[in-house]
Amino acid sequence: MNLEPNKQKKPAKMAAVFFCTLLLALLTMQILFTPQIVFASLTDESSLSLESKVDKNEVTIGDPIHYTITAIMPKGIELALPHPGSNLGEFEIQDYQITGPTEQEDRVIHTIDYTIAAYDVGSYHIPPVEIQYKTIEGEQKTISSEGIEIKVKAVAPEDASDIKDIKGPLEIKRNWAPYRKMLLWSALALILTLLVFWGIRYYYRKKQTSQDIEPELRRPAHEIAYEELKMIWDTFLENNLIKKFYLRLSEIIRHYFSRQYQINALEATTEELIQGLKNQPLHWRQKSLISNFLGDCDLVKFAKYIPEMTETEKTYQLALQIIDETKIKTDSPQATLPSVVTQKSINNTKKGLQG
Repeated sequence: MNLEPNKQKKPAKMAAVFFCTLLLALLTMQILFTPQIVFASLTDESSLSLESKVDKNEVTIGDPIHYTITAIMPKGIELALPHPGSNLGEFEIQDYQITGPTEQEDRVIHTIDYTIAAYDVGSYHIPPVEIQYKTIEGEQKTISSEGIEIKVKAVAPEDASDIKDIKGPLEIKRNWAPYRKMLLWSALALILTLLVFWGIRYYYRKKQTSQDIEPELRRPAHEIAYEELKMIWDTFLENNLIKKFYLRLSEIIRHYFSRQYQINALEATTEELIQGLKNQPLHWRQKSLISNFLGDCDLVKFAKYIPEMTETEKTYQLALQIIDETKIKTDSPQATLPSVVTQKSINNTKKGLQG
């Protein structure tokens, strides 16, 4: 009997069985593990990150610094990026650019690039960045980045190594004993004078404030704000005074908050005002609108940023939207009373924009 053909077929059959078994095992591993990885990447909140960095930590006066904020989050998470005019310490914002959101596989990337500079020698600190986000379950949380230290040096001349430090001032010893009693009585008299002056000033300011506020309380806060906003917009179109327009626009909204919520909004910083509004019955989206508006105004008032006309119109519409969404709706006859502060509002507006 001839067995050679069967001997030749047996190794080939074993090899085919081994190859099929290996392929089946690989497919099984792909089916079992791939869905878990995708699910984790889509729902794992730990994959959310916030990074802030600069291109250099040591510069000379006036050198541009590129400062970048990058937020990476899984799809399905709502993120509230900081306003471009957020506090950057003592640095001046020269330019900024917002990039994103950009989708990359199962992630979404947001980026804000700043060009900043400092014009005084010393060590500076860029505060940490805080952003709020809402998880898939609807829970609101906060994530923070690290602060950044930057050293600003003077521009040294080429032969700076040959320059020696100047000597300290020569100390001249004086005998102050005969003057101590006179200085003590002078200091007490000055303190007493300041206290009397402060008391008189406080009394008259309180009296004047009560006289000014009393007639204003006859009208709802939003009516006064609408009237003042219309006046500054008409005046701005005639004179095109951008910085004074933003100063007056911020003042009107702060007056509105003071009347509406009985808080001291005029003398508060932006951060203090936002903290004070946390206790008011406002939706988180309304608080975000207020934060964006105040950031737009601060960017022009303090960072020397000059906005385009479209940005100015957007900020003005944002002020109207804030009043629309936070005003107290009432059908009371008080809403139709004649204006008792119209002339005062007009005078303040003209002085603020034309002065």
